[in-house]
Amino acid sequence: MEKVEIHLRDSGTDRTIEQEWVEQEVLVGLGVDPKNINLPASAYKWQGTEKPTTAGPGIGKRLKGIQGLETNDLTMGFRKKISDPDYQRSVGATDELLAWALTPEDQIPEAVETRQQMSKRKNQDLAKVERIASKLGQRDKRIIYIANSHASIATLTAADELNVPLEQVGEVENAEGLRLDFYASGEKHGAQPIGEKIEAIFKENREQPL
Repeated sequence: MEKVEIHLRDSGTDRTIEQEWVEQEVLVGLGVDPKNINLPASAYKWQGTEKPTTAGPGIGKRLKGIQGLETNDLTMGFRKKISDPDYQRSVGATDELLAWALTPEDQIPEAVETRQQMSKRKNQDLAKVERIASKLGQRDKRIIYIANSHASIATLTAADELNVPLEQVGEVENAEGLRLDFYASGEKHGAQPIGEKIEAIFKENREQPL
């Protein structure tokens, strides 16, 4: 493992920062030298805080990561709308996250990020990582980033990267997600599902006849 450099990253919430420390403990238990595990300053700062709080109950937690959906007067009406089971059924959704994603763009408040806008933001970020990876060919270590993200971004990314309908993916479970491989050659990144539920969904979708 001396040739591997591991970086743990969070999304700024207590839940994801706490998860970084759990991941570090697991990695050390598997034999990874702690000096090869890099945590951000936020993780060390968090250790001095009180008992962690959650990212927010119910809809707030599910929709964390969607820009513009903060709890305020401009978006509360839309948040209430997508939490309504009748509305969810009308758009073919089973929860608030899918209801947001399946709501037609012209019905989403201007202040709220749409599915297409999040997808564009995600693609820009991945393209940036591809450019960085192409410049790391001279490094003698394999670099691994474990990014603890919001359910909204993880779910949309899984659907996009694995080419599986969002309705079929549903909300990505805790501790599940994607393995994204970036190459020094500049080749487009690859994606693989990680986790029992998402792996089963990907396999089922791949086996369906065209």
